[in-house]
Amino acid sequence: MKYLKLNARFYVGETLEGIIPFFRGQTLGSNLASIDFSGVTTFALPAGTTLGGVSLALSALGPISSTSANAFAVGPNATATTNPSFNIDASTGSAITGLNIKSAASGNGVALLALGSANELITLDAAGTGILGINTLGTTSGLVTIGNSTSVAGAAINGPLTITSASASSLAVGRLGATTPAFAVASNTGSQAAGLKVTGAAANGTVAVVSNQASGNNNLTIDAKGTGTVGINTVGTTTGLVTIGNTTSLLGLAVNGPLTFSNAVVTCTASTLAPSAAQSGTVFMLNRAAGITVTLPVPVVGMIYRFIVCTANTGTLSIITDTGTTYLQGAIVGATTTASVFNSALATHNINVSMNGSTTGGLIGTDLTFVALTTGLWNVSGTDFCSGTAATPFATS
Repeated sequence: MKYLKLNARFYVGETLEGIIPFFRGQTLGSNLASIDFSGVTTFALPAGTTLGGVSLALSALGPISSTSANAFAVGPNATATTNPSFNIDASTGSAITGLNIKSAASGNGVALLALGSANELITLDAAGTGILGINTLGTTSGLVTIGNSTSVAGAAINGPLTITSASASSLAVGRLGATTPAFAVASNTGSQAAGLKVTGAAANGTVAVVSNQASGNNNLTIDAKGTGTVGINTVGTTTGLVTIGNTTSLLGLAVNGPLTFSNAVVTCTASTLAPSAAQSGTVFMLNRAAGITVTLPVPVVGMIYRFIVCTANTGTLSIITDTGTTYLQGAIVGATTTASVFNSALATHNINVSMNGSTTGGLIGTDLTFVALTTGLWNVSGTDFCSGTAATPFATS
């Protein structure tokens, strides 16, 4: 028998077992080429009945009602439920979700949609440690798209992500995708073996951005576009130090082109001030009439500090080194009705510029700059406004 047509007049609501007894536990299809279900709204096959020949066509097959873990199984084995090529499991109690496969005209794709009454998810799982492949057949070359233009939830990936690509746009993230992306990765360089590695850190730790070349010396460049500016630590809420090089970095820093320093300005109204190494290059505005004691940090060659008196000093204003073996040298102009120059030679072992608000200065307009020449020596220069007969502000204690 090559063809079996089920007529609604005889089989609606009936079982094939009741109409044709030999269906029970039998295999239909060794010589059966097709079954036409036109006009049949409901029918039932007895358990254990198998449909299928070498190539069996089922025409006009309606809904299948089943609560079996193998409600619909297709496979090459005598019992299709053994290692089936395709299986539908409808055994979940009170199941209301499922999968809808919708065909389309040529070039319009096939749609797989979750069925249900709420927000339903779809999972695709390989077996064990098997790999789930999407668009991995050798003949496919199309794009894999996740989400759409209105999909604000995005994609969540649990576990490592590896992208193998030799494209100039291996990864592009942005409002318009690969067009003017906010972030892009190009891996099309021939024999590419180096790249960028970002290592996260614990709270208050250090995030590392380094070249990930396995060995050898590899450069890392950071470039703005055109005449754009490269900013480091320029966000308005950051106040940390920018460090270039480390304690073993002997090659230092090379600057091509003009170098401009934008120094910070700090106003001091406290009785003491201890500038930090990180504040090198800062201008300190001294605003305390009763005097201030400024203690310089341990000198590192190239450090520079500037102190300007903005309030008339009636107490003692002292700028002193960190220790009795860190000395001051240089020249200060004492300005009254006439100008006097006071020198501090290295041999004098001066460690303090002490201004008393009168003869040794410290009046409004006093402007002194300290530059570290060695790890034990500061150079001092500037103008010290004083009254009466000017006297040297340099002191050994």
